[in-house]
Amino acid sequence: MSVQHTLPKTEKKRQYDDVLTIFASNLAFEMTEDDIREVFGAMGPIKSVRLIRDRSQRSKGFAYIQYHDPEDLLRALALNQTTVRGRIINVARSRPPAKTATPPPSYALPPKPKWPRPIC
Repeated sequence: MSVQHTLPKTEKKRQYDDVLTIFASNLAFEMTEDDIREVFGAMGPIKSVRLIRDRSQRSKGFAYIQYHDPEDLLRALALNQTTVRGRIINVARSRPPAKTATPPPSYALPPKPKWPRPIC
């Protein structure tokens, strides 16, 4: 019997450091986390791999790979536009999600009165 421990969302966010993380896309859909570790691990020790999957647990073809050392990350960036498993992959630094603009304050008209207004 196995027990899986899950971290709260705030803890999960703290686990990943965008400065040491790359984003790899156009990966072969049959690639697993171990396959990604094999390819990108040649550039240096990997701290974590997050292969993004859809609801049916199939790979979406992109992953986040986090390194321990910035120099290893730079070596991994050199894999951009190389062929892995018959596909030309894209590798770039991971960027934090874009912050959405805050909506402007609502300048709503005052509510209409519920009673009928007198006719003048």
